[in-house]
Amino acid sequence: WSTADNYNETDINYIISVSELRDNGSSVQVVQTENTSVSLSHLSSGHSYNISVFAQNTHCKSETASIVIHAHYTNPSPPVAIQQLHEHDTLTSTVLEWSPPDDNGGDMFITYTVEVFALENLTNVILNRSTAGLSVNLTGLTYNM
Repeated sequence: WSTADNYNETDINYIISVSELRDNGSSVQVVQTENTSVSLSHLSSGHSYNISVFAQNTHCKSETASIVIHAHYTNPSPPVAIQQLHEHDTLTSTVLEWSPPDDNGGDMFITYTVEVFALENLTNVILNRSTAGLSVNLTGLTYNM
């Protein structure tokens, strides 16, 4: 934002109030600065926020200017602690298990895709499974000695 062209007061503060729209308008953070820009942190991907800004000096405070922003989704981080559950292994199947990612990218509903590649050609997907769970049973594998 910018100050008014005819404004020469140097002792001015800006108060920025951020509230999440789905959270009944309760304030998530309040920032006070002398600058005409601010970096907001701790916004959650996929959520909408109402941002209100007003100026104040030692004598009075301005009316509030507001804008609604949408924090876009980001890519989730990879699943954690992928492991093979050997007790379920056969010559043509195995079970993999993992923990959810540390960062879900702002979306609590994550689908995992497991792709199996042939060792001799890593561009050739021989098996592709999607699941919303934290494990997958891979069947139809080929056993090579």
